[in-house]
Amino acid sequence: GAAAGGRILAGAPGSPAMRSGLQPPACRAGAWYDPGAMPLRLPDLVGRAMVDPEFLSRLQRAPESILAEYELSEEERAAIRTAVARLADTPLAQQAHALRAALLRRLAT
Repeated sequence: GAAAGGRILAGAPGSPAMRSGLQPPACRAGAWYDPGAMPLRLPDLVGRAMVDPEFLSRLQRAPESILAEYELSEEERAAIRTAVARLADTPLAQQAHALRAALLRRLAT
């Protein structure tokens, strides 16, 4: 989407650059943004788990390989491992929301 943390990204549909007719810079694989430009953090992981069932499945099967792709504190990594372990008892259709809720509760304290 165009929004990230409530901000409209440059070059996103509806952004001032796009409304003015300016074209976004060319980036990798034809994307209007460069996903490698900023480190991926916990909100990125949770957001992707919410919308990508295959990603959530991979996170459950091989959490360490997924966690290696993100810039996370040890506390965040531990919270993710704990939350993912608890998903085994959660119905498939509720897993993404359960993960999000568990991480929000754990990291908000």
